[in-house]
Amino acid sequence: MYDQLFSKQWVLDRCFEVESIFIPLIIVISILILSLLIPRLIKQKKSIVPAIILVPIFTLIGCVFLALFFPGCRTVGPLWHGVDSALKLDRQIRRECLKNNCPKSEVELSKLDPNLYQKIKDEAYFKYNFNYRSNEYDWYVRTSKYFVGIMKNDVFSLYKIPNFFPVKHWSKTVVPDLEKGEILPF
Repeated sequence: MYDQLFSKQWVLDRCFEVESIFIPLIIVISILILSLLIPRLIKQKKSIVPAIILVPIFTLIGCVFLALFFPGCRTVGPLWHGVDSALKLDRQIRRECLKNNCPKSEVELSKLDPNLYQKIKDEAYFKYNFNYRSNEYDWYVRTSKYFVGIMKNDVFSLYKIPNFFPVKHWSKTVVPDLEKGEILPF
């Protein structure tokens, strides 16, 4: 679970946060170092140009080193474990719905595949809803503080949850923001 301290999902969320503040962090650290270094260089009557060039470069190298060697940041697997399990269970739900036997509640959902249901429950928060009028279901699977998977009308979508720092996705895939007025069922 992403809210359990030092779990794989929790570490991944911290990586998303670091990624979103990476450039501002480099700028702030460089400015702090330069503000301490430049007065000393001026006192010693040395050139400040090398410091202005080298300090941001070394700061960038240090930040990249930390990001690359922090083990949880190398993979986004923890985000997908719960989502993959939910997609597998979603296929079973669709098969049942084709037989006009859709699960009407989470209790019925848990009976389709108890092992898969428990795996999802261990790795994510989720909410299953069944609409009796339209005979359709939708469900939300949240394995990250910043992302939620929504299965609705036989379509899976991954959405980014708005937050204070804009979290960037790890690939070029566009991940739409949830609308600010939409309330998640968690």
